[in-house]
Amino acid sequence: MKRNILKILSLLVCVIFTACSEEPNASVQMNSEASDFVMKSASAWEGVIAVENNGEIEMVVDENLLRADLEKTLYDQGIQTSLRTLVIDERAALNDPSDSAFVLIGSDNDGISIGVFMEKSYSEPHNSFVFTVDRSLDFIRTTCKGCAQGCNLQYLTIDGKKIPICNENGCYYNCEKIQTSK
Repeated sequence: MKRNILKILSLLVCVIFTACSEEPNASVQMNSEASDFVMKSASAWEGVIAVENNGEIEMVVDENLLRADLEKTLYDQGIQTSLRTLVIDERAALNDPSDSAFVLIGSDNDGISIGVFMEKSYSEPHNSFVFTVDRSLDFIRTTCKGCAQGCNLQYLTIDGKKIPICNENGCYYNCEKIQTSK
């Protein structure tokens, strides 16, 4: 009887150790995959983001990586949402319509948008205009949240610098701006 109890206990201990040792490996595997995705998302911003062909702007990086990285920024700001659209749009400075800039904007189409200013330049290898992150703005990500018909990302030009703002467009006090520098 004692032998049977000892065998059963030994078997249980082996099963427990085996189960415990497999789970951390699975966890390490999951963490490694998540870490790889985060690294890919961050590196997606390093080079050319989009190319202009015949007046049309086409993304050349995986939009899912950009979207995931912007959603992580929103999450870090305390906002949980899914971005539905991701576009590069040309905007004019509110105080100087002759000054324009390009902004990559992600929106959940329900009152939250996040933008990163882009730099447009001609590229010989691409034989067209390309869009990269505007590093002169320290890779600032500007989030606008409030009402769905307003709180649009715009900017002012002050002393030659672009200052992102959230244009209330009739939202008045509902509009909030959050900035994050990466």
